[in-house]
Amino acid sequence: MKISLADPIYTLQNKCLNGNIPFVTYCLPKQKEIITMIQHRSKPARLESLKQINKRHGFVIAPFNENENFPVYFIEPDITIHGLKTDENIFEKLQTVDFPETDNSKTKNYYVADKEEFMDQVNQITTTIREKPIDKVVLSRIQLVSNENHTDALEIFYALCTKYPRAFKYIFNIPGAGCWLGATPEPLVEISNNQVQTVSLAGTQNLNGISAEKVKWQSKELEEQKFVTDFIENKILKFGITEYEKQGPMNQPAANLVHLKSVFTFDSKNLKGKTGEFISELHPTPSVCGLPRRKAYDYINKLEHHNREYYSGFLGPVNIDDSTHVFVNLRCMKMLPDQFALFVGAGITLGSDPESEWEETNQKMMTMLNVINSLNSK
Repeated sequence: MKISLADPIYTLQNKCLNGNIPFVTYCLPKQKEIITMIQHRSKPARLESLKQINKRHGFVIAPFNENENFPVYFIEPDITIHGLKTDENIFEKLQTVDFPETDNSKTKNYYVADKEEFMDQVNQITTTIREKPIDKVVLSRIQLVSNENHTDALEIFYALCTKYPRAFKYIFNIPGAGCWLGATPEPLVEISNNQVQTVSLAGTQNLNGISAEKVKWQSKELEEQKFVTDFIENKILKFGITEYEKQGPMNQPAANLVHLKSVFTFDSKNLKGKTGEFISELHPTPSVCGLPRRKAYDYINKLEHHNREYYSGFLGPVNIDDSTHVFVNLRCMKMLPDQFALFVGAGITLGSDPESEWEETNQKMMTMLNVINSLNSK
């Protein structure tokens, strides 16, 4: 996506970043139009329940582990801009707007597990699985990357839009949450044209220069994908929905990787207006947490020495033009002073090899690093 640093939309977004004004800019998969939502009259609402999104119109941002420091935010825009054009009136509205910095996590020390510790954690998980209380645990880690070249967050976002047309691309800034951006391949719930679609996405391989259709899968990846698919299917049935279409598993390319994907589709009337409740049933799916969900969730909170914050949560536009597009927040990073905090994870099952899981997280990190490196090399 070609954009000049002198373009009005870029100047406007930069004003939001510098003034800590709540905003989000996003681009849906296989779409070229970017949409910018700005909330300048007040801070985004902190939702106490996902039921509250059912009648709201805007953009939801939810963490993996909701708590006082990392709540569910909902941007209800005062200004919405479609495309790259804007006008002077908007600049005038924002001229005197400035939100104080409230994101204490921006300056804290992020815990970075090295390779040895990560592999030891994988071994701990497989030992636990062997003892049968858990079937799968998703283990995450943080990698801090220097931003010594002071690469601009907006430059990264627009480069993501160009490089990853199949992904959901976004950049948001919220006082209290900070500035995040990413290119995630995984829908959680999408509603359009009176149809609801949700996806199980699990199992990962590096494409290594071959087409996605030619990738063959081992039993470990097939088992991992089946865990997620069965979980989602059971949640659909638990919600009282019995008429649905199921497709897959099929190979789904995502940047330098390929995943296994199954797709569920049903009539939106079956949700009975309870989009928030349905999302609450699904999140967190086994693709970011594990199974059984409660045991895996508790295990993760004990084993990981960092807070995932908004990584492996979900985000997206809700009830906009009768459509909702909510995605799992993967392949993402947070902007820190002079650093990027990249968040990645891997699904650990009984057949997991620690070295392979470490390498999988490295490959997932390349979604963001490839763009950062390309901008730094200019």
